[in-house]
Amino acid sequence: MNLFDEGGFFPQSMVDVWSELPGLLINVIFASLFLGMTFPSIKKMWEISGPQITFAHFISWGMYVVGTLLTLLILTPVFGMNPAAGALLEISFVGGHGTAAGLSGTFEAVGFEEGRDLAIGLATIGVLTGVFLGMVGGQKRKNRDY
Repeated sequence: MNLFDEGGFFPQSMVDVWSELPGLLINVIFASLFLGMTFPSIKKMWEISGPQITFAHFISWGMYVVGTLLTLLILTPVFGMNPAAGALLEISFVGGHGTAAGLSGTFEAVGFEEGRDLAIGLATIGVLTGVFLGMVGGQKRKNRDY
């Protein structure tokens, strides 16, 4: 019997199991985030996290506004893109790969099956851009400090 008679190193049955793992394992990540931590008072939490929460909302809502406007004004009328594409920026850059994969059922429910692939592609662009810009910024800082 040849190794590739049953689908190679990764037969379809294995790929099917693996495709379910991201949705299950994200629960383990979030369930374990605060194990062993003592929570500060509400006032102290807001002092520490308030500016970041405000900034994150500003960026997230901005992505929805920009994405929705681009979709309504250009992508849908000119290219016939599904209006749900307006949420791709926020899903991809704030949510990342896990959110993009987790929303595949939602994309299917609104008739935008290609949205999952587009969101994962945009999330990859976001990660790579962050890494490369971080390396360039770190190198410039390193050169300036010496």
